[in-house]
Amino acid sequence: MRLNYYILILAPVIIIVTMGLGAKSTRMQRKIALDNEIARKYKAPLAPSKIICITVPKCGTHLLVKCISLFGIPEFSAKYDKTYQSKKMSAWKIKKYKKIIKKYPPHHFKGEMHTPTMGPLPQGVHQHMLDRASNLLNYHWAYTVEADQLFNENGIANFFIIRDPRAMLVSMAYMVKDGRLGEHADVEAIIWDLIDGRQKSFVPWGVTIHNAYPLIWEMGVTQFYKLFLPWMNADKFLTIRFEDLIGSKGGGGNVATADH
Repeated sequence: MRLNYYILILAPVIIIVTMGLGAKSTRMQRKIALDNEIARKYKAPLAPSKIICITVPKCGTHLLVKCISLFGIPEFSAKYDKTYQSKKMSAWKIKKYKKIIKKYPPHHFKGEMHTPTMGPLPQGVHQHMLDRASNLLNYHWAYTVEADQLFNENGIANFFIIRDPRAMLVSMAYMVKDGRLGEHADVEAIIWDLIDGRQKSFVPWGVTIHNAYPLIWEMGVTQFYKLFLPWMNADKFLTIRFEDLIGSKGGGGNVATADH
């Protein structure tokens, strides 16, 4: 009788758990099927159709994409909201944010640009290559042989933009100094860390502001910059200096600006 009693009590729990496992299994099967479909489609020969912009963070990504868009070719254009304002975070994003900022080195999140943990290709890049509705793409991505091959196969005219590392570093420091919930860090301390990778003033919310922050903090700007420089010699890539796009008032030259 006691055994029957426990069976009656536990039966609903067993059913719920079984249903949950079944639902999880079904979701996993759908994900595997989707991945297989993407892989199958990607194996099919596709003519190059993308303009791909590789940019060192804080070196003029939006400026470069805007310049390309100004040619007025619909399939190679990006829309810009000139009245953009930082949107209020939802409850689940606040929860995730608070979890991230509690983690300090060596247990911190190194960001989606950390190739040793994230892999040699940007997340979702295969889907981007298959999407014929979006042909102007931009990535903050350190050079890898795999990315070079993929972009060479799919790009028709690709660009790599660089900037004076001193200006890039200061721009990054001012970008991450303020957290999303009122936190604040000393910008001078951030700058010194980013200069030589001394790793003394970690900003835990920095990765939520820009994915590149943990890598620059860890490596220093010189070593970080070197991760990107091989793009200068990659096939189908034209290297552009930020300063040459903005002219003499921004540290470049008006002749170079006119040439571009």
